[in-house]
Amino acid sequence: MISLLIGRVIISFGLNSLLRDCNKRVSFHYWLRLFGRLLMVPIVSGISFEIIQWAGRSDSKLADFFSKPGLAMQKLTTKEPTADMAEVAIKAVEAVFDWRAYLKEEFGVEAEQ
Repeated sequence: MISLLIGRVIISFGLNSLLRDCNKRVSFHYWLRLFGRLLMVPIVSGISFEIIQWAGRSDSKLADFFSKPGLAMQKLTTKEPTADMAEVAIKAVEAVFDWRAYLKEEFGVEAEQ
C-alpha cells in the first residue's frame, strides 16, 4: 500500500512536469486544469500498480531501486507483532473461522490442539 502511494506521488510529479506546458496554456481555465488532473488519477494509479507488479515479479537491479522507497517507509511504519498481539489475532480468527474443521474437510489433516 505504501509503495503504491509513493509510486503514485513520483509518477504524478513526473507526469505533471511533462504536462506543465499544457497547464500554462490553459491557466485561465481553473476548472479545466482541475478536471484534467482528476482524469489523470486512474492513469497514474494504473501505472503505479503495474510498476509494483513488475517489481514483485522481477529480480533486476532496477526493480530493487524502485522498491527501496516503499520498503524504507514500511520499515519506519511497521514492527513485528508481540506475542500478545499474535495471541489476540489467533483468538479473533478462531472466533469467526473454524480453521481446524477446514483443514480436516479440505485436506484430511487433523490439527494439533
